[in-house]
Amino acid sequence: MDIATARLLCDMTSDFYRQQAASFSQTRQAPWPGWRTCVDVLRRAGLGGDVAVLDLACGNLRFESFLAESLAPAACTFYAVDNCDGLVSSAADGTRERGLRIASAGPASGGAADNGRASDGESHLDVRFQSLDVMEALFAGASLYDALEAPACDVAVSFGFLHHVPLFEQRVAVMRALVDQVRPGGFVIVSLWRFLHDDAFAAKAQAEHARASAALGLPPLDLGDFVLGWQNVPGAYRYCHSFSDAELDQLVVACGDAAEEVVRFTADGRTGEMNAYVVLRV
Repeated sequence: MDIATARLLCDMTSDFYRQQAASFSQTRQAPWPGWRTCVDVLRRAGLGGDVAVLDLACGNLRFESFLAESLAPAACTFYAVDNCDGLVSSAADGTRERGLRIASAGPASGGAADNGRASDGESHLDVRFQSLDVMEALFAGASLYDALEAPACDVAVSFGFLHHVPLFEQRVAVMRALVDQVRPGGFVIVSLWRFLHDDAFAAKAQAEHARASAALGLPPLDLGDFVLGWQNVPGAYRYCHSFSDAELDQLVVACGDAAEEVVRFTADGRTGEMNAYVVLRV
């Protein structure tokens, strides 16, 4: 895929999330089953105490709620990053009863201890949010690690994002930034969508891609690349990639000098195989 097509697809996907934030968030409320396995891995490793977590492409912050509850009574501080402020705003509006408090990331917002930490004995989610267009930074040739306004963390995650990254070298850059953001002994956890492993979804994806390509005048895309629709909304398109096992191997190898693979597994969806997860230890 050439750079011009990759940019077009990323701009289209960003527009999709801005325009469909409310409806998309409504379909993303429950935790993914695979997250429970991730938590089991972290628990077995003895993760506890004060835990700092980077969440790249945080969406509506449902992982923050899930992890804070799962690791309780450990105190979690989250550094959440996304370019769709509407998704984060919908989370703040819809979860105040659970004590979600969001502060801006960066030095001006103060340290983790004064970032909305509850002083009344109630449970609160401690989230520092950075609005950042990761893809724009990568297209501009910026260091993603330098662009992130977060300290060294115990855990760095990215769920439901790498399938929106069109170029292999950009996927590697995302993985390397996550690894670099984690202190020695910490963990990196990512999910990679594998929707072609579900025959029914694969057929739907093929049909949606054909319609979208005709409507948008797209050139042929690479193997595994699709443009998907959304709830039959006219013009609501997003770029998605379905990962093969070989592509996952390549991403792990690209981080092999700095992180060791702990485990990989599949979970989620009707078949329990829609996402591949990989857990690395730095």
